[in-house]
Amino acid sequence: MNEVLDRDKLLSLSLMLFFLIVIYLVANFMVMPQLDKNIELQNKLLIQETMSKYMKENRKHLLAQLQEFGDLRELIEPMEEGVDIVELVKELDPNAKVTKVSQEKQNGIKIEKFFIKATLDTPTPFFSFIQKLKEYPIMLEEPIEFEKSKDKIIVRFFLELYSFA
Repeated sequence: MNEVLDRDKLLSLSLMLFFLIVIYLVANFMVMPQLDKNIELQNKLLIQETMSKYMKENRKHLLAQLQEFGDLRELIEPMEEGVDIVELVKELDPNAKVTKVSQEKQNGIKIEKFFIKATLDTPTPFFSFIQKLKEYPIMLEEPIEFEKSKDKIIVRFFLELYSFA
């Protein structure tokens, strides 16, 4: 009877050991890789959430800057469309002489330099002209020369026109 008991115990222990080995193998080869994938996916999700949060904050910041610098849009449009410098100077003096001095490209921006000679009755139109230049991507270079000629004023200056190349 001891032999039967020992045999039953041995069989029972063997089955339990076999069952534990099967559970270990299933856990090790099926569940653990899934857990690793789960951890990897959680890390990716965390990175994406962090990036999303950063992008939202950055978007808010950019929108605030866009509103703050909204006036710059008015400068970009003439740069895209181009400005007819001759027509602009004709508003200052219909008989003004406009001479293109140079043209170059820097970082995708075309820079054209013009020499202007205008004859005015008073300097007031010139100062109004300077105010008008603020609406365009144009830089007035120094020196600006004023010369008296009888009852007129001759003004000589350089303008740089910026536009997208």
